[in-house]
Amino acid sequence: MLNLKKIVRRMTVVKRKKNAFQRLSFLFFLWFAFCLCISQCEAGVSCTFIFPTLINFGNYNPTSPVAATATGTIQFHCTGSNRGGTGQQIQITLNPGVNSGGSFNPRDMMGPAPTDLLAYNLYLDSTDTTIWGDGTQGTSVYTYNYTPGNTGNITATIYGQLFPLQNVPASPSPYTDSITVTATY
Repeated sequence: MLNLKKIVRRMTVVKRKKNAFQRLSFLFFLWFAFCLCISQCEAGVSCTFIFPTLINFGNYNPTSPVAATATGTIQFHCTGSNRGGTGQQIQITLNPGVNSGGSFNPRDMMGPAPTDLLAYNLYLDSTDTTIWGDGTQGTSVYTYNYTPGNTGNITATIYGQLFPLQNVPASPSPYTDSITVTATY
């Protein structure tokens, strides 16, 4: 015969132990959340973008075998510090743009008609080998190690290359693209 009273007592004891553990866990969570909030609320890193300089490739010659290049900059300013007052890694990413269908290689500028596309790319280096993106599709991100107390503006150079020998129609209006810049810290 099964003794139901004994099983019920054991279940009750286990339940009490679980409730005591849950209360202890909950109190620890509240303490941890409070400490985390104090350190992040009082001493968090905050970054602000300063208007970037636009990249202008100038007039494009579709018969030239030489790529057109241009540079632009992204400036940002950070203040504060993270927990412990140590440095903070800041990553700046660029999206593929609005005309490339989600592909980083190549990015496209659109002309007067939706089918008038001019291929280009944006790079982290002056040799135009490391595509600046979001870390996917073979791209890399700009990384800066912010140190508390650095009060100056941080400047990241964008290197642009407009690929040569593209058969595109001449246009009185510019070929353009729009890139989203994101900071993660």
